[in-house]
Amino acid sequence: MHKDQEKPVKLLLTWAGSDKWYLFASVFCAFLSGLFVIGPYVGIYHLMDAVLLGTLTRKGLTDCIVLVGVTTILRMVLLGLSGVLSHKGAYNALFRVRCMIIEQLAKVPLGYVSERSTGEIKTVLNENIEKLELCLAHNIPELVSYLTGPVVIFLYLMTVNIPLALISLIPLLLDIPVMMAVFQKNVRPVAGDQRIPCRLQFRHGRICPRYAPHQSLPDGQQIL
Repeated sequence: MHKDQEKPVKLLLTWAGSDKWYLFASVFCAFLSGLFVIGPYVGIYHLMDAVLLGTLTRKGLTDCIVLVGVTTILRMVLLGLSGVLSHKGAYNALFRVRCMIIEQLAKVPLGYVSERSTGEIKTVLNENIEKLELCLAHNIPELVSYLTGPVVIFLYLMTVNIPLALISLIPLLLDIPVMMAVFQKNVRPVAGDQRIPCRLQFRHGRICPRYAPHQSLPDGQQIL
């Protein structure tokens, strides 16, 4: 398997160009959002502990409410900011990929284009490339956010009750394979699509036409 096929995220970030910094910022915000997941758990834990021990005071109740409220608001704000940044970077990347493909379509032999219907080319430029948005704008930042939260909660539970912390790993271990399967399914929606006209290739950061479909690919190239 080609090394670019083994690293689809790197390939997508290469396509994103300078807009990849929006994606990096989105991932960072998603990471911070995942950290703030622990706030409500800590607040509710201290509240229940104080109630059971009979030591609950007005100040203690106020502190718990503030902790839960502030961390929840911060988490939602960061999650929303992550979504805005990821969508900005993703759609800029899609625009860049479409421009690269259209630029190469103007250079390939006319026969390759005339053999395909307008609907087929439109499907590639619109629907097939649009599938990249799911990975760039959703899968990557959401994967970071959803993994950060359980890890932080687990570390906190280790300081409270080690057996309980170990039991909490069971759902996480069952969920990770599902999340990775979904991620891998959507991370390369365009790669290997047989309907893509002109048999385009990706080489050294540029999309290039492949004029002879029966020929083997040189090193460093990949059929889109």
